[in-house]
Amino acid sequence: MAQRVHPPVYIDTNRDLARLAMRLLDQAAVAVDTEANSLFAYRERLCLIQISAAGRDYIVDPLAEIDLGILSPVFADPGITKIFHIPEICHKSRTEGGRGQKHAPHQFIPDTIR
Repeated sequence: MAQRVHPPVYIDTNRDLARLAMRLLDQAAVAVDTEANSLFAYRERLCLIQISAAGRDYIVDPLAEIDLGILSPVFADPGITKIFHIPEICHKSRTEGGRGQKHAPHQFIPDTIR
């Protein structure tokens, strides 16, 4: 018997993002991928956050002007394993970005797992 595949859940309100954060706080592991327009813009902008946990996928729309800080407790929780997909070009922009500094792993902007 084939496993049922759920369509991704689109998140574009603070209310829905808060619900997602509560669900994620109960997970042992969370996978995160981000997309930005860094190839075509002077100053990159976060355009999409993809989150997967417990067989469900979520598409978070930061362009909807939601408060991404709502996810901070999830990323700060040391009991949740975070798996980030960061291609080299994204990693370079997040670690250098003209500022010469890396973001701490507990901050919202993901860093590679060491």
